[in-house]
Amino acid sequence: MVDKSYVANMKNKLKSLEQELVDFIGGLEVVKTNHDSVAGLQTIAPRFSFSTDLDKGQKNRQNMLLNRFLDWEEHFKLMVQVMPAQFEKEITNILNYIMSRIELKHDWLIESSIRGNQAQVAKNFSFLYEIFAILEENKKGYILVPDADILSDYDKGLETLGTLYGLKESDIVILPSVLDEVKRFSRMHSHPSAEGAQHFLDLIREKKKSGSLIEGIALSADVKMMVPPVEADFDKTLKWLDRNSLDDRIIASLINFEHRYPDRVVVLVTDDINLQNKAEMANIPFLEFPVGD
Repeated sequence: MVDKSYVANMKNKLKSLEQELVDFIGGLEVVKTNHDSVAGLQTIAPRFSFSTDLDKGQKNRQNMLLNRFLDWEEHFKLMVQVMPAQFEKEITNILNYIMSRIELKHDWLIESSIRGNQAQVAKNFSFLYEIFAILEENKKGYILVPDADILSDYDKGLETLGTLYGLKESDIVILPSVLDEVKRFSRMHSHPSAEGAQHFLDLIREKKKSGSLIEGIALSADVKMMVPPVEADFDKTLKWLDRNSLDDRIIASLINFEHRYPDRVVVLVTDDINLQNKAEMANIPFLEFPVGD
């Protein structure tokens, strides 16, 4: 069973970031800014600032927090592209606020006490939780994305794939790059999955006669299969993904689907450990093929 969706994983990481930032601020000192007059002119500057005289442990903690936030922020900015434009300004302001707190920038939002600054952090994070509540509401079933090995080895009908994991309303998406890999298996007569790969390709050709693979063809009353005609849009995915890597193209497509179908839980189905590791890095939920099936 899928424990957490992409959105839920991102929200959990946000909670962890909030606690880390609150704890980090808890170890700091707020100092009052010295407003000395110069040549009869009053200097206008924020009244309070954080002491930037950090020990080695605090500096390491700050760097780790910054790196974790930047990684999370990259995902989050991709996610909120589907949000109404009215949220854009507030989201930008809050992300800038979090960055300024991590970097201990001198600004007008710094409170006179550590508790006051911790409360300010909680207030800003609360808006982000509201965004996640919007993204999580009305989730309607699952989209399962099997890799080439699963498609070639599973012989019980794709319409039953979701039931193996107790998932209801689970549609199947076959990625173009995965379909190409299945074709490659079918041509390699010595490959252990060659026969299964050919069987799946025959199924695709047969199902194509009854409708559009792009719009989706019914496999059963509750399950349909879709084959999108285009590869992943790497301009709308994570920077570390390599478009020349098959695994990375799969991960990029999954992220694209998460943003295209915010009301669905997109799940990778694979036994490939390298692909599972990349899915974990990208906050994509995955399932292994059940032993004995």
